[in-house]
Amino acid sequence: MKTELDNMKAKLLTVDQQLQKQTTRNIKIEGQSRRSNVKFFNVTVTEATDNSYETEKVLKQLLINELKMTEEVVDKLQFERVHHIPTKRSSKMPIDKPRPIIAKLSFYKEKTSIFQHVKNINSELKITVADDYPKEIDEMRKALLPVLKNARKQKIPAAFNVDKLIVNGQIYRGPETEKFSFYA
Repeated sequence: MKTELDNMKAKLLTVDQQLQKQTTRNIKIEGQSRRSNVKFFNVTVTEATDNSYETEKVLKQLLINELKMTEEVVDKLQFERVHHIPTKRSSKMPIDKPRPIIAKLSFYKEKTSIFQHVKNINSELKITVADDYPKEIDEMRKALLPVLKNARKQKIPAAFNVDKLIVNGQIYRGPETEKFSFYA
């Protein structure tokens, strides 16, 4: 019985390691598939713009009016899909808060051109633009954000590179990263 139990423990450990590798791989693949996505927060739209075509028109107007992109550039952008992100309304979330919009662009270069114009947004509007990452990567970045801010406060170069934090040219491996089995 003891030998059989030891064999089962060894098999369970192997399966657990394989599952962990597969989970990490799936997170990376999902992140790669979302590479051309952009999320827009606090974009006020009417309930009539609940279909993808209307949402795309609202988004294009936002790019022209708020991000100060030219109409020619915006017309050349190729959106595969633009829609509101379905969200569960919690008791903490105000009812009038607009749902985020996600836009899947056909080309990564188009996404970078949008991010080059984000600095033009009027801060009073509270509109934010962000990359789209899987939930696991978002949680990891959120947990490492204080480390990033602290490094920048000390004038140390630091930035996120998708699923890792780069501080002073090195991948950050502090105690906060131990809880992330898929980190870097």
